[in-house]
Amino acid sequence: MYTLPTLATLGWFILLFFVLWIIISIPIYVASRIMVSRRKASLGRAIVTTFLAIVAFLVLSGLFGLILGILGLIIGFIGILAVLRVMYDIDWINAFVMAIIAIIFIIVISVVFALVGLAIGLSSLTSFGGIPR
Repeated sequence: MYTLPTLATLGWFILLFFVLWIIISIPIYVASRIMVSRRKASLGRAIVTTFLAIVAFLVLSGLFGLILGILGLIIGFIGILAVLRVMYDIDWINAFVMAIIAIIFIIVISVVFALVGLAIGLSSLTSFGGIPR
């Protein structure tokens, strides 16, 4: 039987959603600082851009993925480029380069989080005697 989540669980989920949203906006912010003028590069704009890019990707890849399969992902990526193009008033090539820079930063952040998580996981195993000898 399914039970509804508690209010505390829902609150933690909402908090986690916003924290992760800001974290994944940082690569867009860094890429915008590299690619566009400082006037257009702000964390607030990056947060809005990230939200719009996620929505565009999910909608386009979902719609076209049902019909075209893997091409739905490509069309979703083009949707992300369109959002970057509109939000930062850049051309398609600069939007593509900006997306690649953001992807590189996302990979670096993911590796760092994975290494920190692995370090925390290993230290907790050894401190509580969880590793058998």
